[in-house]
Amino acid sequence: MKKLKAFVYGNGQGGFGDFIKSLKIYIEYSIKNNNRIVILIDNQAIKNYIIIKKKYKYRNETYVKFLKTHIILRNKDLNKNDKECKINLLKYIDFNKSIYDGYNLKMKQIDNIPYDCIHIRLGDKYGNKTFPSRRSDRVKGKNIDSIIKNIKKNNITKFIIVSDNKEIKNRIADKYNLTKFDINILHLDGKYIKNVKYNENDIIDNLIDYIILSKAKNIHSIGFSSFSLTANWIFNNKIINY
Repeated sequence: MKKLKAFVYGNGQGGFGDFIKSLKIYIEYSIKNNNRIVILIDNQAIKNYIIIKKKYKYRNETYVKFLKTHIILRNKDLNKNDKECKINLLKYIDFNKSIYDGYNLKMKQIDNIPYDCIHIRLGDKYGNKTFPSRRSDRVKGKNIDSIIKNIKKNNITKFIIVSDNKEIKNRIADKYNLTKFDINILHLDGKYIKNVKYNENDIIDNLIDYIILSKAKNIHSIGFSSFSLTANWIFNNKIINY
């Protein structure tokens, strides 16, 4: 019997962006090799908020070989392209109702006006205890204020700011009159999230941030981030990197 290769996302296997990116790679690999697609989410932080479509749920098969997030991202045979997505990920997974309901409530605060998103990913070096790497610097000396000014120049679009750092998020939002939502920013890896105090609403808020990015007209991404890169794939909006 041909060994079944199943995708599993568990604790200590990266943040939400890594999850989506590796899932996309796994699905592409499975389609190419005519393998059955089997998905298991074992990340304690998000497992209750992501729906796996019935056809693709792991059902306790005894002959499964698991392909984990980092195995996929680091395997050159699997990871042919981690920057683009040509498949409909919502065919395989979706967010549960609480995430969409929370998104809709926040959109009512801005009268459901079409909006752009500015996503600032400073890097784990600047994050909180849920961000595992003390060395990751994604902005590398970029002049964030100058970039924001250029984005807003001659642009009357409503802007929502999302970031991995609350201090920079608040400063930029207040200085440039951007819409912000007050949340407890978390790195959604079940291994690291244990290091901070959080509740279920915090998990929901962070996933709502992802939907906010994915439903924006344009994502203005400052500092490379799989969070904004993969959010761009969900509803196929435009991402502009700075």
